[in-house]
Amino acid sequence: MSIIDSSFIRKNVDQRIPFLSSLKVVADDMNAEFYIIGGTVRDIILGNDTIDIDIVPFNVDYILFAKKFAKKINAFAIEFKENVSIIDKKSKIHLADISAPRGVDVYADIKLRDFTINNLAIDSEYNLIGDYTDIENKIIREVSDKTFTDDPLRILRAFRFQSKYGFMIDEDTMQNLAYNISKLKESAGERVNSEICKIIDGEYFSLCLKTVMDNNLFTSLTPLYFAGDYNLFWSKVEQYIIEMRENSNDYANDNKLDILMVLMLNYKVAGIVIDYLKLSNSSKKFVNNMFKVIDEFKRIANDRDYKKFCYRIYDKYDIVMYIFKLLKFDTSKLDIIDGLYSEMDINRAELISGDTLLNEGIKPSAEFKVILEDLKILLSFNEIDIEGVSEYLKNISK
Repeated sequence: MSIIDSSFIRKNVDQRIPFLSSLKVVADDMNAEFYIIGGTVRDIILGNDTIDIDIVPFNVDYILFAKKFAKKINAFAIEFKENVSIIDKKSKIHLADISAPRGVDVYADIKLRDFTINNLAIDSEYNLIGDYTDIENKIIREVSDKTFTDDPLRILRAFRFQSKYGFMIDEDTMQNLAYNISKLKESAGERVNSEICKIIDGEYFSLCLKTVMDNNLFTSLTPLYFAGDYNLFWSKVEQYIIEMRENSNDYANDNKLDILMVLMLNYKVAGIVIDYLKLSNSSKKFVNNMFKVIDEFKRIANDRDYKKFCYRIYDKYDIVMYIFKLLKFDTSKLDIIDGLYSEMDINRAELISGDTLLNEGIKPSAEFKVILEDLKILLSFNEIDIEGVSEYLKNISK
């Protein structure tokens, strides 16, 4: 292992953790010691921006330590299960996490981390604790053979680090990962979703996919849209991710996984995969509604169908068209929809409601909603004015 210059550590710590002196004061007052630990140290060594700063205090109650530190720097201390988040009162920016120790001392603590690239700490005097050889050699290696059984989500974390940094996964680690991959179903859905989205965001996402393909992983997900060819399926995933990056919009940035599900699945397997990934109810609703929109688009046959389609997708027009373009749907049909959408005045549709029909003597029936929607579409496209509504309804009732 080469030796990192101590001035490098000091400079990078001071740049990323400006409140270090305050931590030292609190530690001295409470007769405690603290360490910068885990992924924070990894990013300091790599010279990357440090978003998540994790501090672990010893010889003290970590919650009391966190509260005293927060008070000193005029911040909020928000308690969670095993850590306290420190939030700046003025900017509301997350500054750091004060976490419960995982071991009796820092050496025992880092041995309980997931991968050797995170198996590191820095003390208050800028001394580096742990072996950073795997960071230098760009290798993702499990800390112990219990890494994935202790927390199956670490399977996805391994791919997240590969996608982010371009590191290779150690051979023994890969074998253990593959052996335990079915245990991912035990992980909380929101955590799975979060990790997948981070994988998608990675600069080296293609390398991550190559690892998946080369090791024939996630075969339980093969009953998908491209299930006829395992390699074709994953190449399509890569293609869509690249296109999503090139054609990104605000919704896509926040809902990458939902959109990917729409792009990759079909009705027959959607439920299986959505349950496997434990998508939220809102995600399930989005995916299923988008399938219905796609089916309706495919059934468009005439001018009235186009206008009805525009009306029905009006409030989600941008994301629908975004997905349709990713799916490379017929551009001539998309151009027609785009033109009709620009002609619509949806405010005109709000001039009438169900009460309008009731007041005109139209009784509730199976056709009631159809009549109301048809009228709203006519108004939206200025094919009828509000004065013509009564006459239209009279003709309907004849």
